[in-house]
Amino acid sequence: SFYERFHSDSSFQMSSVMFPLEGVPEYIDSSVRVDNTFRWQKDDWVLHKQIKLDKTEIKQVFQFFGPEAIIERITLSQGAFTMERRFAKLDDQWYLIYYAAMNPVGRRG
Repeated sequence: SFYERFHSDSSFQMSSVMFPLEGVPEYIDSSVRVDNTFRWQKDDWVLHKQIKLDKTEIKQVFQFFGPEAIIERITLSQGAFTMERRFAKLDDQWYLIYYAAMNPVGRRG
């Protein structure tokens, strides 16, 4: 229910993101070095919508680390592009704690 609400309720999503959020910007150029200081800011956040998985070129995988941590990976174009989100349960509430936007595989920093 968290996942569905996260994508359908903008206020809920904004309150469920741990800003400033660690991650990787979208489509980084191969000449750009990601040095782990990048943070997504609340003022620049673009709301996440649920991805329609009815296309065969989109693959979604969830990796569970106990009952309180989940990594979601979405890959496109037969694995050429990927994005990653990490969710954690803190004080009985789920939060997005990391977001690496869509990038070519191998350019994740």
